[in-house]
Formats: sequence, structure tokens, C-alpha cells
Amino acid sequence: MRSVKLLAAIVLLVGSATLASAAVTDRVTRTVGLRAGEPIRIDATIADLTITGSNRPDVEIEIVRRAPSSADLAKYPALIETGADGLHISAVQAEDGRDAQLKSQIAIRAPANAVFQSVRVFEGKITLSNLRRASDVDLRRGPIEATALAGRIRLDRRRARAFSRSRSTARSRRTFR
Repeated sequence: MRSVKLLAAIVLLVGSATLASAAVTDRVTRTVGLRAGEPIRIDATIADLTITGSNRPDVEIEIVRRAPSSADLAKYPALIETGADGLHISAVQAEDGRDAQLKSQIAIRAPANAVFQSVRVFEGKITLSNLRRASDVDLRRGPIEATALAGRIRLDRRRARAFSRSRSTARSRRTFR
């Protein structure tokens, strides 16, 4: 009997702790037309970013933000803006914040010949694949994985690990120093 009460108390504590730590999720999805040569800029604080090039005329963007509460989501808005200077995608924490609990997952599917003029992420992981024109990437903390890139490529990984995979051998890796 005593063990049943103890087990019930543990289940109650674990269940309430799980509810208290449950994260709030917000998802923004948008498809944007892209003119030939129009630059794309991406800024994020804490994010896992995946950019995939393919034979398509537009850019599909999905930003999934996670935070401990709804109020915390307001601390780093998801923005997708088009203007004369190109397409700008952003999930940046306010006031130069670096809160690891405010994390984004950003997936971008773009034309393979798109120009990624500026990709800036403070912390997370960046995965690039099938891009043929230009990619300028700066990641402060975390790995960069690049597959099947061509054109002008700059991967700056300050205190991060970066590697590229050859299309012919998935296991071959090259570390950028």
C-alpha cells in the first residue's frame, strides 16, 4: 500500500513538472516569388537552419519557434519581408538576447541558383544543399554541413565545426578550418 502511494506521488510530480516545462510552439509558413538574382538575407539568434536548392521559381520558408511561454515568443518575432533590397528572413532575439530556450527551426526551399547574400546565425546548426550560385554563411557556435555547393561560397564558422559531403560518397567529409 505504501509503495502504491509513493508511486502515485512520483507520477503526480513528474506529470506536473512535464506540464510546467511544456514549450509553446509557433509556426510561420510562407511562399514568396523571387526575381532572378534577387538576394536573400537570413538572420537568427539560436536556430537550426536548413537551406535546400531545387528546380523551383519561388522560395518556401517555414519558421518554427519554441519558447517556454507565449510571452517569450514576443521576444524573437519571425519576420519574412520582401523589399527593394531583396528577401529578408529573421528570427532574432530582442536586445541582443542569447537565451537558449528561445530556439527556431528554419527550413528554406529555394531555387538552386538563388543568391544567399548573407546568412547569419549566432548558435545552432546550418545545413546547405544543392546551391549553385552564391552562399555567404556566418555561424558563431555550431556545425555547418554543406552538400553539393557550387559558385561563390563563404562558410565562416567561428568556433564551429564545418564539413562538406561529396555527392558521390556520403561518408567523405572535409573539415573547413
